[in-house]
Amino acid sequence: MRKNSSWYEKYANLSLCEPYGEVHALTPVTARNNQPSVKVGDYFLHSPYDPEKEAERLANNHFKSGHFHILIGFGLGYLARKLFNKFTDKKDYLLIIEPNLEVFQYALTTIDFEPLIKSNQVGFVVGEKLPELNKYLELYINNYFKEIVIIELPNYSQLYPDLVLKIKNILTETTRDSLLNINTVHFFASDWQQNFMENLFRAIKSKPFLDLLNKLSCPIIIVSAGPSLTKQISLLHTVQNKAFILCAGSAITPLLAAGVRPHAVVSIDGGETNYHIFRELDLNTIPLIYDLVVHRRIVAEHNGPQVVFSSIPTESGLAKWTRHFLRKEIGYLLGGASVANFCIDIACKITSGAICFIGQDFAYTENKSHADNHKNIKNLSGTEIRNNERYFEVKGYFGDTVLTDTPLQAMKRAFEEYILVRRQTGDQRSIINATEGGALIEGAQNMAFKEFIDTYCTLDYSQEISNLFLNEEESENIDWCHYDKIINGERKKLLKIIELCQKANKKIGGIKPGQETIDADVLIYLDKIDKKLQSLLKKDLMHYILGPVAFRAERRFPEQARESRSERCQRILTKSKALYQDIYEASLFTEKCMEELLDKFQALKEINSMK
Repeated sequence: MRKNSSWYEKYANLSLCEPYGEVHALTPVTARNNQPSVKVGDYFLHSPYDPEKEAERLANNHFKSGHFHILIGFGLGYLARKLFNKFTDKKDYLLIIEPNLEVFQYALTTIDFEPLIKSNQVGFVVGEKLPELNKYLELYINNYFKEIVIIELPNYSQLYPDLVLKIKNILTETTRDSLLNINTVHFFASDWQQNFMENLFRAIKSKPFLDLLNKLSCPIIIVSAGPSLTKQISLLHTVQNKAFILCAGSAITPLLAAGVRPHAVVSIDGGETNYHIFRELDLNTIPLIYDLVVHRRIVAEHNGPQVVFSSIPTESGLAKWTRHFLRKEIGYLLGGASVANFCIDIACKITSGAICFIGQDFAYTENKSHADNHKNIKNLSGTEIRNNERYFEVKGYFGDTVLTDTPLQAMKRAFEEYILVRRQTGDQRSIINATEGGALIEGAQNMAFKEFIDTYCTLDYSQEISNLFLNEEESENIDWCHYDKIINGERKKLLKIIELCQKANKKIGGIKPGQETIDADVLIYLDKIDKKLQSLLKKDLMHYILGPVAFRAERRFPEQARESRSERCQRILTKSKALYQDIYEASLFTEKCMEELLDKFQALKEINSMK
């Protein structure tokens, strides 16, 4: 039987025909201790004396329990196997990157690393292009947050200096993007719960986004609030109904200030700042397309046509729960860190026509944060730019350089990746960047906004635009008891979670400080509670409402180097108590939101019973 036979089954579809960079000659050699080794060009990949001992030393120096390990260079697998043998935590993971196909193919026939191949805690990237590596990292980075270790096999920096640098750059960018997303989840955790619960009430009568699919053939102009919008906004008056004007969130303030009323406004942000932008604006004649987690008061105070969508993937537990609750599919939109990311998905899904965006700077054009008349516009001073490392330069629309920062670049990358995916799936329509400023957006065609209007906005689409938001006759016989029953069921789960957390913390509170071990009866008691909690937290709605809370608590107390038994015991107790307390407080808050929602259902049931 040939060595590593599982490789040919598990990785049957992995391409081994794309070598990275310069191909160096491979020379099999034998180390002084008679172990097999290999040279690539003039460089040994392992110690010429004792590869096993060298690997042991490197593994001891670099391995960290519960971390995501990226090993650049596999060679003959000595270091990879030593790292793998240290795995004790189910979170331990090893991603192996081997750019030299010949080395890897030689390893397949020379050494046995079958356990690594079979393990679900080990992944391989062999001779693949860097974009594939980017996608691989993004799959895992959110789960590991800052718990990432990069390890290089000796001499790989000399053999592949560009590759090592690019991997580190990809890791830095991906970590920044993920940190941004994680921080957003944590910051809006309680807002998310309240927004979702209250918006469910309005979603019952809102038009589902699915009803808008493929209803238009006209061009769509996505208007964002970047600084370059100021010089183009007046041209929107010439468009009238020759294109559909889709407003991205806060761009509504400069549009209204210029006397332009878009055909729809999109809002996704759950924060209080977003609500203050919309507050007191006259938007009742402008359809609102909203995410279920947008700030609740934006939806509640808007009395015009409403379209609801979800940013939660269709096959997720929460999406299934939402479908069951609303008794309808509302439609999923692929988004990103910005409302503009959602807008381009909306545009591509509702029209077959050309897509154009303006005000999409993704940069501080002329040192401004937003277009004129935006509520949050800020002008950056030269001193602020020089003294703040958050700002850096990227390639601009006109081939120049423009000032940007990490959040804006995360939004731009999501935008570019979306365009790439559309192209790869056969969508060849015109996607035009008519911002005439800001950062260059890869994949979009640059064109002056006036040229876009003259080229694409030549027909009148009044009829199809006006028909888009027409609602079917609303039924007066809404079954409020259905909604009441489901929310009551979820509320009972929350009350059980609250009770379990109280019991757990009471038991932990009885443990004396400074103990080196925890009594077996306490561990058994807490284990029973954990199993009950895990069962409840796996439920669709509970998982998404309380998941961010558990995520944060799990990462607040990482394992420290060289912990004593007493320190380890205290850390575990502190971590457990914080976890139970956080879940307890979040559950109390959510239970209150559910109670308010039930009151609304009860009031409507009483009104209906009097008819």
